[in-house]
Amino acid sequence: MGVPRNNISGGFTANTNLTPQEFIVESVGLSTFRSHFKNWIADMLDGFQFIPSIQTELALLEWENIADLADDKKYVAEFTNDGTNGWITPPDSVVTAAWAFNTFKLNNNINQTYQFEYKGNPLSNEQDNSYFEGVVVVQNNVTGTTIFPMEVLSDQEGSLALSLTPEDTDVFFIVVSMPEVYMGTEKLFSYEARIQTGVSVSTTELNKDVSFEITPNPTTDEVSISLTGTNQQDTQIRITNLVGKLLSSHELKNNESNLIIPVDTYAPGTYLVHVDYGKYREVKKLMIVR
Repeated sequence: MGVPRNNISGGFTANTNLTPQEFIVESVGLSTFRSHFKNWIADMLDGFQFIPSIQTELALLEWENIADLADDKKYVAEFTNDGTNGWITPPDSVVTAAWAFNTFKLNNNINQTYQFEYKGNPLSNEQDNSYFEGVVVVQNNVTGTTIFPMEVLSDQEGSLALSLTPEDTDVFFIVVSMPEVYMGTEKLFSYEARIQTGVSVSTTELNKDVSFEITPNPTTDEVSISLTGTNQQDTQIRITNLVGKLLSSHELKNNESNLIIPVDTYAPGTYLVHVDYGKYREVKKLMIVR
């Protein structure tokens, strides 16, 4: 994400009273840290794209063979082709502390419109000011993964409506607690969440308004990034390696739809192309061969 390494780990050796999180906030700003934290969570649900695959495999082996599976709190709740039937509140045993998140899993195999909403308590159980944001991650078995930040209505409320198809099989509704609090795991920031079906509000159709293609892929010396649909705003394009190091950053201006990016200086391997536009962003893999 372009944050210098010494800003990430420097808090441990800076002879400061700041916590590591506070150190990063001082370095990059609270809004930027919140954005990166939320995107990191979403990327975990997209197969841990920010670490090498061997590291992911080893971590999963440790979880399966060493960890106490009774501690598995992957999802607060799980639904299939249906909503929550009203507002629900996670119990204190799993609800978010500061800089933590909850995930609701939705299994979908039908044409259905869903509205995702969260409504946080203004204060924690110890009277700290709360702050929440939300994100929805959709895994489509044809087009891949799309990440949708939710519309922020206030420091405690957010909403997003999506029109899903049977190919949008795995949907993750994530509520993220990111207050200006950096210590105290006993501080609980509670909220209500709701998933409604069949809503008639304006919705976002997945991978239809705007999508992008990478050609050729694999490639040897250059790659074309092509946007399809109506691009009515500037689009940010970033290429990173699998551990998240930013290699190049580009921009498509309003109504532009194609960009040629040279990659002849890149070593052979797998990279990630991040395209940010509108209310959501999409990430696809790029293979470079020689």
